[in-house]
Amino acid sequence: MRRQMLETELFNRARELREQQQSEGSPRSSTRGSGGNKGTEARAAAEARARFCRREAEHLREVRAMKAGAIRLLGSGGLAVAAGRYETVKVLGKGSFGVVKLVRERGREGRVYAMKVIRKSKMLKTNQEGHLRAERDLLVASEGSRIVPLVASFQDLSNLYLVMEYMPGGDFLSLLIRENVLHESVARFYVAEIVLCVEAAHSLKCIHRDIKPDNFLISASGHLKISDFGLAFDGHWSHDTTYYNSHRHDKKDLYDGEPLLNWRNRCGTRHSARSVVGTSQYMAPEVIEGRRYDARCDWWSVGIILFECIYGHTPFLSEAGRQQTKENILRHHETFGFPPRPTVSRRCQHLMLSLITDKEYRGSKMRDLAGRYVFPYDAEDIKAHKWFRHIPWERLHELEPPLVPQLRSVDDTHYFED
Repeated sequence: MRRQMLETELFNRARELREQQQSEGSPRSSTRGSGGNKGTEARAAAEARARFCRREAEHLREVRAMKAGAIRLLGSGGLAVAAGRYETVKVLGKGSFGVVKLVRERGREGRVYAMKVIRKSKMLKTNQEGHLRAERDLLVASEGSRIVPLVASFQDLSNLYLVMEYMPGGDFLSLLIRENVLHESVARFYVAEIVLCVEAAHSLKCIHRDIKPDNFLISASGHLKISDFGLAFDGHWSHDTTYYNSHRHDKKDLYDGEPLLNWRNRCGTRHSARSVVGTSQYMAPEVIEGRRYDARCDWWSVGIILFECIYGHTPFLSEAGRQQTKENILRHHETFGFPPRPTVSRRCQHLMLSLITDKEYRGSKMRDLAGRYVFPYDAEDIKAHKWFRHIPWERLHELEPPLVPQLRSVDDTHYFED
C-alpha cells in the first residue's frame, strides 16, 4: 500500500540521516546545544508535522475512494469479480471461522491487503451473524488513524470476505513474546497508544469487549491500531445475536410470527450489555458475573495489559485453568498484588490500581454514567494521569516508536511467522 511504502521510506531516510550525523561527528546533544540551530529544528519539526498531516489526509481520501469503488462494484452485481480481484500471497493465520490471508489486488498498482475469509456454515452453526455484522458496520464507520480500516466487504455462496489494511508488524502479543518484558518507559509509549485506540473505539459508541494484546496490530511505522470488533457491542438490534437466534427456526416459533420490523421496533436499541464474552485473563469482574456492564470493562483490560507489559504475565492467570482464573478476578481485592521484581514507579502502580478495580472507581471520575453503556471522552482522566505526564497525546503519532518493524518490502510477512 502507498501509505506503508511512504512510512517505510520515511523511517529509512531518518535512519540514514542519523547515521550520517554520527559519522560527521555531530551528535544530537551538540546540535541541541547550539542556540542558532533551535529555530532550524523547530521549523524542521513543523514541516515534518505538516507532511504527516498531508499524508494522513491523502490516506483517508484513498480509503474513502477504495470503499466507494467497492460499493460501486458490488452494486453492479460484480460479486464474482470482487472475489477475483485479489490473489493470495500467503496465509497469515487460521481460526475456528476461517482464515486471514495476505492478498494482492490484481492490476497495475498491486496493493496488498489483509483479507479475512469467514465460512458461512461455521458462522451460522455458532450463531455469529450479529457479531460479524457488528464488526463490519463498525469498521465501515471508522475513519480514524487508530482503527484498522475496512476497505471492502463481499460474499459468495460459501464465504464472507472482509478486506482490510495490511499491518506488516504483526500483533502486539507477538512483540511482548519476543521482548518478554518491557522497560517502563517503553511500556508507557505502547500503553498510551492502546489508550488512544480504545478511545477511538468508544468514539464509535461501542464497547470493544475483547481488549487484549492480540487485537492491537503494528503498522509499518511501528504504531498500534485496534482490530477485531467481532465481540463489540453498540446496542443496535441488527448486531444482537438474540434476534438471529429467534429468527432461524420455523415461523411458528417466532414470537407468534411477529414480523421483522415489529420485532425491531419493540426491542429497539439495547441499553445494557450482559453477555459473558472476551478472553478470561482480560475480563472485568462485572463481565464474568454477567452483571450489567459498560465501556469501563475495556479499561480494566487495559490495566491488565499494562501489568503484562511490565511483569511478563497477567496478574490473575492460574495454572488450574480458566475457571480458577475467573475466580481470581472475582476476588481481585484479595488476589491482586505486585511482584517484587522488576522495580516499578509508584505512579505506574497507581495507574494499574486505578484500572484494575471495581468499575465505580475505574479510570474515569465522571459520575453521569447512569443508563449509559458507552460515553465520549472517557479516556480524559486516564490520559491526565501523572504516569503519562510527558506523553504528547496530540503528537504521539509523529514520534518514532521504541521498536520499529524491520521490513524488506510492503508484503513482508516475517512478523506473522512462528
